[in-house]
Parts: sequence; structure tokens; C-alpha cells
Amino acid sequence: MAIAFSARAFLGATATFVTTAAFTPSANSRLFAIAAGRTTSAVPPTITDSLGGTWTLVPGASVDFTNIAGSIRYQDIGASPASMTVTATSGGTQAGVMCFDVTGHSTDLSNFQPNTNAAGDPSVTLAAMGATSLGIAAFIGNAGSAATAVPVGYSSIYNGAPATNLRMCLYTDLGSPGAAQAWTTPSTDSIAFGLEIKEAGAVAGRAKVWTGSAWAQKPAKVWSGSAWVTKPVKVWNGSTWV
Repeated sequence: MAIAFSARAFLGATATFVTTAAFTPSANSRLFAIAAGRTTSAVPPTITDSLGGTWTLVPGASVDFTNIAGSIRYQDIGASPASMTVTATSGGTQAGVMCFDVTGHSTDLSNFQPNTNAAGDPSVTLAAMGATSLGIAAFIGNAGSAATAVPVGYSSIYNGAPATNLRMCLYTDLGSPGAAQAWTTPSTDSIAFGLEIKEAGAVAGRAKVWTGSAWAQKPAKVWSGSAWVTKPVKVWNGSTWV
């Protein structure tokens, strides 16, 4: 199943927390929230929602850097999603949040990298991303005007200053996304998050081949000694065969 991306919310406030308007995530999706806080004693912001859902931190995606802090969390949505609001709490004087959901995704979030830069120009270099992956490039900065685009192929989803001295940006690239993400901005303290969201694996007994115009799932067969039989296709996710 191909990955589908849906933007859900982008806002901030000069306050210790901010709450989105109500929205309904896609069925069977993974809902992400990128939270930011700005203060002289920033702490990585937390995420809650009106339905009391459980939010899981993307491993390594909680960063406190001088005047800026940011984090990425997610929760898995079931087959019958309900309307909800999402709240980012920064513990500082300014807070912001960007929300989006994806379907057709793998649960593997291992290709992730954060970085910081005191001059406002952070960069990350991920491992090479798959031909059917979604690349996520997120930026959190201390003030400054519009951030410039990340590498060719990435598209702007959110780019603005949701609170007085807080800038947040989200860019995506679907299909063979670039692994190098470099930001050039007028901000000072800043954080970059780079993440690969992989496509869900082929169903058991099927692999993908190039038809000349698209990747299509085809049966995978092996010779049993007397006949061709369909067998499951498995890939190594870093810890197990799935």
C-alpha cells in the first residue's frame, strides 16, 4: 500500500501550551505531532489529546537546545477514528505544534536524525531512503523570518511563526526522498529533525516489481522440487524478519 500523507494542524501561542482545533485523523493511520517550546529554560515539550490517547516518543526525538526545545511523538489510530484535539505543553513562554498523519506506512522509524545549530542553519544526513518512502524534514527555530527550502524534491507543508519568537517548518518528499537535509535560516538557536517513514511491506507471498510505469505487487514463487509454490516474502527490519 502506498503511503498517503494528510496535514492536520499547525498553530502556536505565547503561552505554556497550545491546543489545536478538532480534527479526525485517517483510519488505520499513524498520527504524528511535532511540538516546540521557546524560553530561556526550555524543556522538551509533551503531547496529550482530548481522547486520552497514548503518545510514543520517536526514539531520540526530544531535544533541548538553549532557547529552543522540540520533540516528535506519535500514536496509532484504529479503524474508526474519532474527532480529537491535540495539546502541546512546552513548560516555557511559547508553544507550537504541527500535526499530520500517514497511512500505508511501516512501523519502522529507525532512520531518524536530529541536529542543532546556534547560527540557525542545522543539517542532517539520513541513511539512504527507499524508493517508496516518505521523507520528513522539520525545523524549529528561535525567531527569524521564513526558513528557506530544504533539498530539491521536498515540498513545504507548514512554514511560519506560530508564536512571537518561535518558527516552525515542515517539508515532505514522497518517493526516493533526499537523505541530506540542510536548512539556511535567519534564526539563531535551531533544531532540525529528519525522518524516513517507510512504506508498509509487501503482503505475505508477494514482492514488488517494476512494470515499466509503477511498482506492482506480484506473487513470489519458489521451486519445491516438483512444482512452483507461493512463499511469504520477508525483510529484515533491524531486529527481526517480518
